Amino acid sequence: MRALFAPLCMNVGGIVEYPLTLASAAGGKVSFRAASDTAIKPPERDMHHRREDSPAAFLKITFKYKYLIGKNPIVIFRTMRYSFVIPAHVMVLMMATSRNAFPAAVARKDDMLTQAIDEGMNLRALYEWLSSGYAPDIADRSGRRPMDAAMARNWWEGADMLISFGARPPAYDGGDPNGPPQLKFQDDRQLRETSLTYMLKHYHSFAPIYALLANGADVNLQNQNGETPLAVAVARGWPHAAVELAKRGAWIHPEAPDPDEVLDNNTGASRLLCAILQGRDGDLVQKILADGANPNKPDRHGLYPLAAAQALHWHGIAEMLLAAGAKPDTAQLPDPDQMTGKNNDTPLLVYASSYQNTHKNYALSLLKAGANPDAADSQGRTAAHWAGIFNNHWLLTQLDNAGADLFKPDNGGARPLYYACLNNSYHVATALIDICPEAQINETVGTDQSTALHAAVHRKGSAALIRYMAAAGASVNAVNAHGQTPLYNALGKDDPTMVRALMTAGADVARMPLPKDRNEALFTLVNMQMEHKLELAQLLLDAGANPNAKAQASINGPQAGDSLIYFALRYHADALADMLIKNGADPHGTSHSGESAASYCLNLRHENGLRILLENGFDPLRVFKSSKTWHGTDGTKVEEHEESTLDCARRLTEKFGADTEYGRMLDMIEKHIAKNASSPRAKPPRAGL
Repeated sequence: MRALFAPLCMNVGGIVEYPLTLASAAGGKVSFRAASDTAIKPPERDMHHRREDSPAAFLKITFKYKYLIGKNPIVIFRTMRYSFVIPAHVMVLMMATSRNAFPAAVARKDDMLTQAIDEGMNLRALYEWLSSGYAPDIADRSGRRPMDAAMARNWWEGADMLISFGARPPAYDGGDPNGPPQLKFQDDRQLRETSLTYMLKHYHSFAPIYALLANGADVNLQNQNGETPLAVAVARGWPHAAVELAKRGAWIHPEAPDPDEVLDNNTGASRLLCAILQGRDGDLVQKILADGANPNKPDRHGLYPLAAAQALHWHGIAEMLLAAGAKPDTAQLPDPDQMTGKNNDTPLLVYASSYQNTHKNYALSLLKAGANPDAADSQGRTAAHWAGIFNNHWLLTQLDNAGADLFKPDNGGARPLYYACLNNSYHVATALIDICPEAQINETVGTDQSTALHAAVHRKGSAALIRYMAAAGASVNAVNAHGQTPLYNALGKDDPTMVRALMTAGADVARMPLPKDRNEALFTLVNMQMEHKLELAQLLLDAGANPNAKAQASINGPQAGDSLIYFALRYHADALADMLIKNGADPHGTSHSGESAASYCLNLRHENGLRILLENGFDPLRVFKSSKTWHGTDGTKVEEHEESTLDCARRLTEKFGADTEYGRMLDMIEKHIAKNASSPRAKPPRAGL
């Protein structure tokens, strides 16, 4: 398999991408090039001048560095406007004499491959590094392997190459890769699937599907409904997955392979045309032609394989198509503004909404041919909106160069910035923040009247974007139509770093408005199954959240009037209840009907909850007056109780026996009273005294 990668690298190298024009807000980047590639084009222009007071202004000359292997290693140093080629030994000297010590991790050869992949290494460079002896499977000091870096980039070609050089495939813990999916809850329909067909139907990321393929999944194994994996991918409308499967030998009908089968139902693009538009694998194009594919079969709007190859500037493939019988008069792109696809969009919009499977140069050629950069779909979304959805910073740059309105709202009033924030598209969002009118950062959108910051907190892992937005003036205490602040919405994402970013930026916990028909923030954490629930709760408590809050609405568990401590123990959130008491919650908190948390623990045999209350100051001799309403076949019954927790325990033990949980809890209470008694025990006081 390793020998196949040499021609593959040549094919990939045959594609020429136009230079980028918008510098990243994260500073300069290092490119991996051969030492002979000395002609480096500077950016044509900035997308717009950044505001000098923007959070990224100080980043204009920052950069990252990387060794390049070879006889003449170099470092390409890029600022926002210029590029410099510096010999590696000079860079080492510069770094060694600077105030900042050269990072020790860079000096370790084992670390360099993982870091190089993180930095954007291309396939040709990876092949050269591995061929020169770099270990494909050694972890760096943080424990990350080159495979981890490749998977983080969704770089399947790189992952394939690492495996061919001996790297372990990415982890897969789903059992037999050719068996049914391993799900916690599954019915007969799911058991009829293979793991691969199930993932292709239900997953939204190709990464776990790649892991399954790399661990031996059969790309032509049908499920019990007779569906092949490729047929499932095509039916779902996922051309990227379809091409990846085709690379591995998948067919819609393996028993009767059709080299002209359609892989993109939206445009009608064939197996050959999809492989060309992806622009990654010349060997695949050659194989499809060798299988007998028609080089003159267009998609529904008249795009021919030869025109696609020319649009990508993939001249070697264009020559291959001509040699296979492609007609020279099919080399021109069709009208770039004609309507196509199932949603009647322009080719540029079709590209933007599924760019994952289409090479960048196709969009460039469409724009060069006169495509309208502001064309919108039925919902008013332009290509700039889709650039925000997919964090396609490069496409945003090209649209701006073509004169697109990067601030055009959709039918609901949402601009590309809102979409970028909603999808945590950091590079696109920060670029737009730097150039947009300041009023747009805090403008509200739609019936929810949410700001871009409200949108940003909906995606876990958005802390960096939140910090950037706050520094640019985003209001961290903005309230939407439901009375929710960004902080309130962020709590449900189980991301303490994101919550800290909001608090650091000034999110006010103590005076956070109560959302309509909702309860205070701490109530939302009680019945959520989250890894960082306690950490989030402590952050709120430290910032002034009230541990003695009472529910204002009967929703999502508590009844209006329930104390927070009662609700926590009722839902067996014992660790959270313990934290609340230690942060000032009254252990005697009751339900809306007056029942103490301890009484609830007794009745529901929740021994640990009772223990927490007793250890944190609860008085088992205190009398509570409560009522319970029961609804049954005999009608409605109301029980009235006026008793201490000790009396309640005695009553339940007498009824059910001393050898039950009630007996154990009574013993726990009596021992607690005996331990804490400083004088002979008096009779419990009556209610109200």
